[in-house]
Amino acid sequence: MKNILIASMLLLASAAIIPFMGNIVPYGNARASLLNSDYENTRLAVDAVTRNFTLYGSFSAGWGFAPASMSTPGPTIVIEQGDTVNLDLVSQDGITHRFFVSYTNSSTPNAGDPMSADFTTSTTFQFAATTTIGTYKYYCYYHTLTMWGYFDVVQTGTIPEFQLAVMLSLLVATTIAAALANKRKYQT
Repeated sequence: MKNILIASMLLLASAAIIPFMGNIVPYGNARASLLNSDYENTRLAVDAVTRNFTLYGSFSAGWGFAPASMSTPGPTIVIEQGDTVNLDLVSQDGITHRFFVSYTNSSTPNAGDPMSADFTTSTTFQFAATTTIGTYKYYCYYHTLTMWGYFDVVQTGTIPEFQLAVMLSLLVATTIAAALANKRKYQT
């Protein structure tokens, strides 16, 4: 009976881990699959993920993740190579703005740079980020001197989304196993 109880508790604890297992690769949050069965040339393909941000903008205050945190430069946006970026853009001052990322760090957009439509209240803007690692700048097309910030593209698998959840699940499973072992020790 005790073995069934222990097995049930461990199964329950591991059930908290299993939903995340398909999304884990070393150092990150994406799913990996083998593309080439040749042992010497095995490569991993990593799926990009979607990152959601809300940016508040004002000609006089800059950009911020909240109205109270707007500044120049604005907050650094960190994403992984090729991620899909969803931006909710909010004009805090009612002035026309247009968000863009400059992959050449120029204060004017170039062909291929992601750029939103004009907005005076709010808009949603989605784009696929570059796969080239680097630090770029984002701007408001109309207010480049006060409304800009950094856009960091990091190596795929370096933002640890699910590692905390996995660690907590393992902690719960270990605690249950230790409690059962301790209970068994005092019963004998």
